[in-house]
Amino acid sequence: MNWHNLTAEEALESLDSTRSGLSDEEARKRLRRYGFNELKEKAKTPGIVIFLRQFTSPHIVSHYRGYRVDKADPLAFYNEVPPKTASIVWSLDYSWGDQAWMPKRQERNALITDLND
Repeated sequence: MNWHNLTAEEALESLDSTRSGLSDEEARKRLRRYGFNELKEKAKTPGIVIFLRQFTSPHIVSHYRGYRVDKADPLAFYNEVPPKTASIVWSLDYSWGDQAWMPKRQERNALITDLND
């Protein structure tokens, strides 16, 4: 059923309700039939599981010039297709080469200037 397409009256009719709500008797009847609308508490993850999960991130070591990389998403490692570059995370020693630009970016108005300026 496309609830978003129904008028208020159609929705009330399909729910067997009225604008003033359910009678006490009808509310008790539905409560017995369907129960309370409670959210179930999510099971807590044991600490040992949280600790062990950190070791599931695949670490790729290539024979080509000692290339090393961690995959950001372990599922991507198993589901990726060639060229096998899903979710590659660059090592922290990567130099972006924007040291001269970073201090200047606060001085310019980003709404009226190009990013390259």
